[in-house]
Amino acid sequence: MYIVEITTITNPAEVSYEFGSLDEVKIFLEKNREILQSYVVVHKNGNIVKL
Repeated sequence: MYIVEITTITNPAEVSYEFGSLDEVKIFLEKNREILQSYVVVHKNGNIVKL
């Protein structure tokens, strides 16, 4: 499981989403790239994942 914490241009508050695979994370980030201000991907074991 992966947790993605994001802020967007339209919502500067941090929001978290959970995904079951890294491929799902990549698809989500690609679809929302234009509005993303920042993001952090964290594996369920607590390690930050660099994409």
